[in-house]
Amino acid sequence: MRFSSFSKSKINSFLKIIAFGVMGCCLLLFLSSLVFDIVLKNKLTKIDHLTTQKIKTSWHCQSVSLENINYSKKDTLDIQVEHLNLIDIEWIDLLLNHKIKFKKITGSNGSYKSHHQLQKNKSTFDISDYLFSVNKLKLNNFNISINHENLNLGASNNSLGIENLIVSKNNISFDNVKFESHQLEMNAKKSAYQLSLDSISLDQKNTYLYSFNMQPKFTKKQWEQKFTYKKPRTIVKIPVIKIDHIDYDKLLNKQQVDIDEIVLQDAFLKVLTNENKKPDPAAYKPFLQELLLTCPIPLDIKQILLKNNRIDIDIKSKSTKNYGLVYFNKINAIIKNIQNKENHIINTKLHAQVLGKSRLDLDIDFHTQPKLSPYTIKGKMAAFNFDIFNGFLYLYQRIKITSGQCDRLEFTINGNNNLASGKITLDYQNIKMGLLEDGTKYNIKDLPSFLINKLLINTHNTPGDTKYKKGKMYYLRPKNRSMFHSWWYTLRSGFQSVILPNLVNPDELDN
Repeated sequence: MRFSSFSKSKINSFLKIIAFGVMGCCLLLFLSSLVFDIVLKNKLTKIDHLTTQKIKTSWHCQSVSLENINYSKKDTLDIQVEHLNLIDIEWIDLLLNHKIKFKKITGSNGSYKSHHQLQKNKSTFDISDYLFSVNKLKLNNFNISINHENLNLGASNNSLGIENLIVSKNNISFDNVKFESHQLEMNAKKSAYQLSLDSISLDQKNTYLYSFNMQPKFTKKQWEQKFTYKKPRTIVKIPVIKIDHIDYDKLLNKQQVDIDEIVLQDAFLKVLTNENKKPDPAAYKPFLQELLLTCPIPLDIKQILLKNNRIDIDIKSKSTKNYGLVYFNKINAIIKNIQNKENHIINTKLHAQVLGKSRLDLDIDFHTQPKLSPYTIKGKMAAFNFDIFNGFLYLYQRIKITSGQCDRLEFTINGNNNLASGKITLDYQNIKMGLLEDGTKYNIKDLPSFLINKLLINTHNTPGDTKYKKGKMYYLRPKNRSMFHSWWYTLRSGFQSVILPNLVNPDELDN
């Protein structure tokens, strides 16, 4: 009995020691949490312009809750977060090794407002001196508003989730990113356009942009008054843009834009241009390859797909003052190996319907060769009636096509930044032309239609005919006009060399 009483007394003493030990540890942790509160407040107060209404370290010192955080620089920047929870903090690394490590960070109800371009000023505390890492970062319901001197940007209800985020001076890395943003609007003050998106959704593999819109800031009338020289007025609407497999590590570390595929589906492009205005003589319109080479970061996009897109071109005629419409619908294309390195070839294969009636096939090679920027276009078009082009063809703005059937159209254009030339096969029959009947005076001496068709036009061009010919194309590129202008006028010169050899036959076509 004595031994039993002694054992119970010993056990009770041992349990008391454990209880006091646990209580002591809890008290120590509680006191440590108070100390950490003070230390953290001291750290945060060293960050200029930062205020926090409430800081609470949990009694076990593993998490910190911050409320109503505000980082505000007058007339420059304002960041607010209603709730921010820092979970499983590694205090020793924070206090001794300049490493900020968490297992999880969650935040909610915040906003970011920037008023003009920031300049970095070295403060007492600089986050760039620290290595920052967190296993899980989650932010919900954040709004962004940027109002810089030349740029306005807004986005609402943003959410972000990232795993294994590590930020150091020279590198950013992370896993399993998820981001959503809504009602994005961007307005560059010096631009004639404004951009908007309904939403963005991205994860580690795919990015989706919904309802992309590029709209002019000015009405048609305002546009005509604002710009002295010819400037196409453009509208772009894309319901869905899909971007597959972006390498975010390379992108954020400014190493390379590496993307597997970009898909543009059901996109609509509308261009309105006024032929009554002259192009700006002082302007220079770079080719697409030239623009690629100006990108400061290496590009490697495996392919871009166009699916069921449409382009409308409204041209205001010099002669009629009315608008003529040409449109390309059911545009499907694949653009491969988009890179901005020199002496590289980017290939495009495109299929489209012209005016909803005839199929057009193009195979284009773009060479990223500086200065010359050469390209080759091989094209063919299915049979069509010539009169479908009367809405925009305007051969010298004074002739219309009354009839004509094209049985075969094939062409090859070799061009560069200086000129374009090539050959065209144009088989047709029964083509007839007449003057536009609008009372306008023209420079072909107002010849009656029957004389035009008898003396100036090859009404037939069919294989086997003794007068059958293949056309030549030649066009000196005006440097203040776009690549597409050069393509169209080169092709038009080929049409003219076959159909109107006695009216338009530039000496260059024979060289």
